[in-house]
Amino acid sequence: MTDSSARGECKVIEFGEQCRKKARSQPVHKSFRKNARKANIRFAPGEPTYICDLHFEMVDRAMKSKQAFLSKKDTPIPKVDFSKLPVSSLRKYIQKNKIPNPKTTDALIQAVETHFTTQRVSELESILKFANAVHKDTKTSSRT
Repeated sequence: MTDSSARGECKVIEFGEQCRKKARSQPVHKSFRKNARKANIRFAPGEPTYICDLHFEMVDRAMKSKQAFLSKKDTPIPKVDFSKLPVSSLRKYIQKNKIPNPKTTDALIQAVETHFTTQRVSELESILKFANAVHKDTKTSSRT
């Protein structure tokens, strides 16, 4: 039987500080910690690793969404109509991403579309970076 004083606080490091929420009663398994690290969730040193319900659910949801994504290989990828964007925007995209500059407008649209569709984005990583940016912005705004 493990009491709450033995398990203490969550071991997740968030925004440079350790989470202060009460940890779950069971330590997380090594494979779970490995999956959490893939989702850019970091832990304070020490064994065993206990985490709070919030962070457990975050990792669990990320892994379930990854499994669901991998099982839906025949799902059509949403398509963006780049022909509706101004040519100046497409040229900026080409310059920023260091893509060879095509001669015609049709080739420009095709080059941007090809590059854009090959990009892979981690949803969880994007959400965490966004939350971190908002957190930093909130700290900066409160000082002024």
